[in-house]
Amino acid sequence: EVFAWPPAPIAFETMSASASAWWGAVAVDTDDEEQQEASTLIGHVGPHGMRRNVLALFGVSLAGCAVLLAVLSMHAFPARWGSAPHRIDHAEKSELSLSLIGLASKAQAMSHGKENCNETRACARSGARCFEQSASYAQCRADCTPGPDPTHWDAAPWSCKALGPRTPGDDPCGIAGEDCRSSRCCKLPGTTCFEKNATWATCKAECISGAPDFADVDATPWSCKPLGETASGTADWVKDQCVDGYANCVTAGCCQREGHQCYKQNDYFGMCKVACTDPGWSCGTVGTRTPAPAAKGARMPEWAASTCSAPDAGCLDSRCCIGMDVQCYEKAEGWAQCRESCMPGAHADDNNETWSCKPLGPRSYGVSTKGFPSLYCFSVLRTTGYEVGLMRAQFQRKAGIFACDDYSLLTADGSIEIGDTQSISFPGAPITVSIDNTAGNTELFLHAWDAVIAAGVWKNHTFTMKVDPDAVLIADRVRAHLLPQVGKKIYVVNCPIGDMMYGALEVISYYGVKEWAARGHSSCAAPNNWGEDKYMTNCMDSLGVARVHDEAIVADALCLGAGDCSKEGAATFHPFKDVEGWLRCWDRATGESPATISI
Repeated sequence: EVFAWPPAPIAFETMSASASAWWGAVAVDTDDEEQQEASTLIGHVGPHGMRRNVLALFGVSLAGCAVLLAVLSMHAFPARWGSAPHRIDHAEKSELSLSLIGLASKAQAMSHGKENCNETRACARSGARCFEQSASYAQCRADCTPGPDPTHWDAAPWSCKALGPRTPGDDPCGIAGEDCRSSRCCKLPGTTCFEKNATWATCKAECISGAPDFADVDATPWSCKPLGETASGTADWVKDQCVDGYANCVTAGCCQREGHQCYKQNDYFGMCKVACTDPGWSCGTVGTRTPAPAAKGARMPEWAASTCSAPDAGCLDSRCCIGMDVQCYEKAEGWAQCRESCMPGAHADDNNETWSCKPLGPRSYGVSTKGFPSLYCFSVLRTTGYEVGLMRAQFQRKAGIFACDDYSLLTADGSIEIGDTQSISFPGAPITVSIDNTAGNTELFLHAWDAVIAAGVWKNHTFTMKVDPDAVLIADRVRAHLLPQVGKKIYVVNCPIGDMMYGALEVISYYGVKEWAARGHSSCAAPNNWGEDKYMTNCMDSLGVARVHDEAIVADALCLGAGDCSKEGAATFHPFKDVEGWLRCWDRATGESPATISI
């Protein structure tokens, strides 16, 4: 049926008498043992059944099909082959029977999916190899890392001994943006091959039938038919048997937190991190990285501005919304609205009328005009001094905070214009000496945060970031670090010294800022003998905003003495207090050629 041969119902009904005689010779006029072998292969189901069973049996071997069909054709249509029909003798029957059985055995001796391959030692999927977990189980996979595998159903370590050769070819499973109609499988954990229509399908974390997809080139709705299984994500046993925080992970060989890997300081001690940048660490890995959750959302496409609906607007026709954390929900058959959330039942804000709250489209995770996830960045600076020159240089390069989707400049007791941006003025406050001999500037920055909340720009974006003027920020690298955290209430702990969020780069998700806006002042004490970064760290904890440890996001000389601008993967470098040094670091980090900047 797969190959649709022979075409339509021509064939076996109109086959010549000589072909029928040949068929009988194979399937009937044999001794008992040969008849049993042949009937096993063909199934005693007649011409149409033979077409289905034989082709299904040899679907894995095109060569086997070709040979079999050639023999059938020779006897069924002898004129095409220039020979008279004949009844094959006993030797020919035996040879054909053995050939069929040999090909069938070869097809059956290939392991599929998560089947145990410790006996077959061969994999049906191209690019896969049979790797051993233990003496009793092995699995076909593209690669294998010794130790426990956080995506497998149990915590038993893998020896990763290779059993048999790798199947030729590349791994057919796809990723987002690749057509997965043929492979019907996905590489990234938590993703499924979803169908858009008969001509396109791709791998993604979620799909809503009848709605457009922000990652697509147009607003055509998707069928969202799943093709194949969802790629395995983090198994349940990980949260109980793997290591978290600053505990030694060398023995366990796995990490609780999504996206974390066990890195070694030496052969006896290691910690779970997103990446390893610590001076003096070997940074060798132990076990397999716990997979990050499948990414949600996508950069806002061009078609969205003219197609999708605004928050609180009707979306029955568009089935998509523009904004942060909004989705199209159905009230009833004739009305739907873009809302942050929706609970089925009576709605007090709608005259107690009943809503079905059926989602009709994808959730929007921010107004992302330059990249995804969307970033709102702000810097607090003085109206005079070196910070003004730094910010003007960044504006001319469209670098630093000016590469974020939205940005603001904040100044205390005055205002300044840089490029096309007028700073937001907020009330100042005295700066004292903190308990750790840094600036006691909590009150000043609380006023700055109040101004940010009042401006309201943060409401449109996935993450809000406070960036010091002397920090070299590379926005696209920040996005790569934050992509697994989309849709979560988190803030980033970026320095192990004090286990806190150092102030050069403060990253808080939309949901964290929303918590602070609602009850930050009432829930968090603000002693002015603290640095504002210590205050914000403690306040986020008090508000129940989850920590994400990512020391690799910043190369900060004030934290680990590691402000190396060539450090691969780091998204921010600090401190660089003069324009020449800032630009030199930017050029080294990004590989751009130096440019002349007029201040």
